[in-house]
Amino acid sequence: MLNEMNFTNFADFIDQLNEVSDVTEWVRTNLDNIKLEKLDNNNPFPNFGGDAYGIGITIDDEPTIPLRSTSINTLITRADVSGKGIQRVFDERKDLFCEHLNAYYALKPKKRKDCLALIQDGKLSALHSGSYAIIPLKGIFEAIENYFEDSFSKYTLRSAYWSWEYSEVDYSIQDKYFEDVYNKLSSKYFEGSSKIRLRCISSDVAEAAVRMYPYLIVYDDKFIPLAGTTATRHYGEANLSNVINNIKKTFISFEASCRSFAGLKDIKINNTKNCMIKAFTALRIPQKYAIPVTEPYNNTPSNALDIYIAMCDCLEYMKKAEIDKESVMRYEEILSKLVTYNVSKWKDMDIPGNVAWVA
Repeated sequence: MLNEMNFTNFADFIDQLNEVSDVTEWVRTNLDNIKLEKLDNNNPFPNFGGDAYGIGITIDDEPTIPLRSTSINTLITRADVSGKGIQRVFDERKDLFCEHLNAYYALKPKKRKDCLALIQDGKLSALHSGSYAIIPLKGIFEAIENYFEDSFSKYTLRSAYWSWEYSEVDYSIQDKYFEDVYNKLSSKYFEGSSKIRLRCISSDVAEAAVRMYPYLIVYDDKFIPLAGTTATRHYGEANLSNVINNIKKTFISFEASCRSFAGLKDIKINNTKNCMIKAFTALRIPQKYAIPVTEPYNNTPSNALDIYIAMCDCLEYMKKAEIDKESVMRYEEILSKLVTYNVSKWKDMDIPGNVAWVA
């Protein structure tokens, strides 16, 4: 099976999820029954799928299986280790990495040793805690599709994506309420109609069962994230009903985002460049992506909407730098917090004089 696939048809996407389900096994076990080992030159599965790393895992005395790249962070999380040290050990000494994690697993309290292994197509995709709740991906995406069908006058699946790490659908929403709000702004700010989009991401590997990201497309390709991101977590008694309820909450917050986004134009800013620097610093956006955005600006009067739209260009610098997609999405979510800022917060960043970047 391939490691990733793109789709333009929802039925084909669901078929892929069904195929993945057929090669998926969930195994409830205990860390005492887990053993990691670096394989020697007699590795029974050399270069298995391209990301076995020469490490095997044995679960409940079953035959050793290779690791998928998606499992590494979950294995480290189960050991309760953090920081760059363990990652460096993994990169440089696979044998030591296995020894360390096996030792950490042995030291964990008995009540925290329950775990849930996700094995897909003969590889370990993740090792979750025992409280991890399984919510089928097919059910999640079918619930999203059904909600769209019931809630919007018109919607279009722009794209769908599947990988072992996560799956994603991206919809364009044509709905009178949203279009009325945004097109009023578009006529003044975007020289054309805006497009309302919603990206929904789900994963069996991550802690979040589903995350939903509303955003706006202007000038045909300029990406503007909106506040209102919601997530359902794979935890405890979480189930498909929780996912559906959070889908509904997303659209309630989506409507609030419409009003907040439109309201930014009424927040007057006197020191544009300083305000940008303070905002980027407060959100901890890396300077190498933020500074190129601020350079063309001076401390002239503007408004919060213009500033926010300009600041979104930092996302394009991230994409050009080819940083991983998960990191870009995290910064999209962080940046969208500005949509919810009230007048007072914006005014706190609107200061005269020389403003230095804070490391």
